[in-house]
Amino acid sequence: MLAAARTPVHAETYCGSSPASVNIPGGAIALQTSAGGPVATVLKAAGEIRTHSMIAHGNGYVTHSTMRTPQQASSFSCSAPVDAPALQRGYPGMEQINMGALYAFTYGASGPGAGGKGTDAGTLEFFYQRGNGDSQNRGQQAANWLWNSAPWWYIGNGTYRIGHPGGSGPANYVLYQYRDMQRINEGYIPSWDGSVCSTTLAWSQYMSGNGKVNNQNTYPHSVVSNALNALHQRVYDDCESGLGFWDGVLADTFGAISCARASTICVFGVCAPEFPSVCTLAADQVSNCFSTGICNSSDYHTWYSVRDNGSTTATSISPDNIGGWANHGWGAVAPYPVWSWDVANDVYWSSPGNVYGCW
Repeated sequence: MLAAARTPVHAETYCGSSPASVNIPGGAIALQTSAGGPVATVLKAAGEIRTHSMIAHGNGYVTHSTMRTPQQASSFSCSAPVDAPALQRGYPGMEQINMGALYAFTYGASGPGAGGKGTDAGTLEFFYQRGNGDSQNRGQQAANWLWNSAPWWYIGNGTYRIGHPGGSGPANYVLYQYRDMQRINEGYIPSWDGSVCSTTLAWSQYMSGNGKVNNQNTYPHSVVSNALNALHQRVYDDCESGLGFWDGVLADTFGAISCARASTICVFGVCAPEFPSVCTLAADQVSNCFSTGICNSSDYHTWYSVRDNGSTTATSISPDNIGGWANHGWGAVAPYPVWSWDVANDVYWSSPGNVYGCW
């Protein structure tokens, strides 16, 4: 999700080997709940639980959208201490990965073996929901459209990046999709060729001819404000601790640097300077990126303008939304996600052998 399904305590693991298959049927989605991370923090602040989603093709591959941890800027800047292009256009974005890559993405270096349940200490839930509630197998139609019709780019180790037909290249993971999905659920191409995991699935439902997802997609201002405050605190705390999303990114390199800027404490129009730490600046930059799509600035006025404006809302589709959880409507056909009719079916790694891949 920022390695959306999980945020490991140490460096991310991009490649791995897994048991040869998993019991997720073709056309089903799978939902995961991670133990932490910025995306999980935003979703949980919105009253939701699941943090990542994907769709299985039935051929040993799944499609999802995710983002690796962005690195520090190549040279320090108070205005943008995090690599702004990497934050704006998260890599790899939409991709089709094999079981080895899924295993590395979900568990890192080690996880359950053949016959093992799909959860562990970092992945609190891992279950699937089928897309065949009206016997038309609409979920498989969505999966087939992604496999057969989406433009693709092979990047090695069994992995393909995919994109929007008519887009400028592979689709990126765009944090602003959590604030405004920009009608991707109606087939539109969002800014920066963007998507996140769950808006990718809504897009696949529409593009496969199975209708627009519209099941309580708007979040009120109170949720937006609460989510931004929680996000800012989470990024700041992780950066200060050198953990999770920011492991070795900023705290070790720039942790002792401070930058002067005007504070919010003003008397007769004169604002005293403050000296925020680099972790405060990083939290401001990430909060700006989530709330407005402006990812190259740590000016806190940007995200404050969203947080403190009572008319601002968010319109997006979350993993819980795709599954019909957390008070989102459910059914077997549009306007509901075609998978939302089903219950949670536990994921197991179902056969011995090894498959190697990278995400």
